[in-house]
Amino acid sequence: MPTPLNVLAVLLWVPMGVFLAKCMIQLKK
Repeated sequence: MPTPLNVLAVLLWVPMGVFLAKCMIQLKK
């Protein structure tokens, strides 16, 4: 079962990953 800490970590990392991905795409252009 996922623990609250794991859920919190995922909620924090997913937006961060999306943000980093957008930055990388903009830098490549």
